[in-house]
Amino acid sequence: MTLRVAPQEIVANSHSPLLAIADDWERVPLRHVAEITNGAAFKSAQFNNAGIGMPLIRIRDVGANATKTFYNGDFEQRHVVEDGDLLIGMDGDFRVARWAGPTALLNQRVCRVRVLDGSCFNETFLEHVLQPYLDAVHELTSAVTVKHLSSKTIGDLPIPLPPLPEQRRIVAAIEEHFSRLDAAEAGLRKASGLAEALVRAQRESVFSGLTDLSAVETFAHDQCNAMAIGPFGSNLKVSDYRDQGVPLVFVRDIRRREFGGNGTRFVDPLKAEELASHRVRAGDVLITKMGDPPGDVAVYDGADAVITADCIKLTSAPDVLPEYLVEALQADAAKRQIESVTRGVAQRKVSLGRFRKLVSLPRVDLSTQRAIVRDIAKVASTARRADESCRLGLLKAAGLRRSILAAAFSGKLVPQDPSDELASVLLQRIAADRAAAKPSPRKRVTA
Repeated sequence: MTLRVAPQEIVANSHSPLLAIADDWERVPLRHVAEITNGAAFKSAQFNNAGIGMPLIRIRDVGANATKTFYNGDFEQRHVVEDGDLLIGMDGDFRVARWAGPTALLNQRVCRVRVLDGSCFNETFLEHVLQPYLDAVHELTSAVTVKHLSSKTIGDLPIPLPPLPEQRRIVAAIEEHFSRLDAAEAGLRKASGLAEALVRAQRESVFSGLTDLSAVETFAHDQCNAMAIGPFGSNLKVSDYRDQGVPLVFVRDIRRREFGGNGTRFVDPLKAEELASHRVRAGDVLITKMGDPPGDVAVYDGADAVITADCIKLTSAPDVLPEYLVEALQADAAKRQIESVTRGVAQRKVSLGRFRKLVSLPRVDLSTQRAIVRDIAKVASTARRADESCRLGLLKAAGLRRSILAAAFSGKLVPQDPSDELASVLLQRIAADRAAAKPSPRKRVTA
């Protein structure tokens, strides 16, 4: 991590309404109102997935309600996380989330934030406040690979300090508005899921019908010259990447079904010649070899390119439409076959040799293939329009959330009450409490 600007300066120079405060509020460093505890560097040799010991919250679990990792060893009580604790992921996106799982341990690169005194600061108010400040720090944090966040930076965040009763009124108003938005967003996601289900149902009605017909042949990839399977993509080094030349195709491109857009990497033409067996052309079908699950598929529609690691290419015969292959490979029967040739625990990958031998698809004539592709495309087009409407609705909901928070943090969401204790007096009380506070002793627990 490289953060060359102090959090106070970031906030002072920001024009974001999410970092604003009302004129009669104060600011206070987060460490003055909350205890910030870094996770421990527990030994991975004592990790397990068998449920032995204590659940262990790793950075990937921030925002989840459970973890698959357990730790069987000694730990300190200060690293115990309870249901409702606020957690911050300190790598990547700097995400804040409330833990809603079982009592667990705090692993390294995750920190816990607990309000020191509920009579000075409302923890739910803090939960709503934190993310915009972390986002502002994230934006100005440079990194070669993954961005990192320090607990010192978190502690230095100059967060708003309204009078405590106003904090509570703000929380109540935010949660009332957000509950309505939650319901609206749930409806939009359900509608989006129904649109996807409609396409799947259409696809299944077609291909389940084909497999029920005894007259329909199946072709395996090593039979009938139905298709040629290229090796999975080349393991290139970052040092091989160029700003121009022959484009590269990554697993993420197949998943998005977008090729040649912004962010495309290239290799030198001479290097591409060395990787001739990994070249792909428009009309080739590409499959992801790894993932959870693997088997994302798309027709490549860009200029001649080179596939990178964990991509498989299929080149269909003249009597097999690439678009038909894509639909057939997404049918449940094909997915079950792909799952049967997938190996690995931590990293699930398709076994290419078994894929060649075992995965087979219904073989029908070209006119039938065209009809199948056309019928599924019609349903998919309707589903895309519905999904786009849902996506726009979700974007509007996200905008409304930001507007609600901006109004809340600028003191415009709820009315001020002249009888509230002044924020300046509250700030003095916090300072006095800090001066009188003593550090709590650390206790070690033996598993």
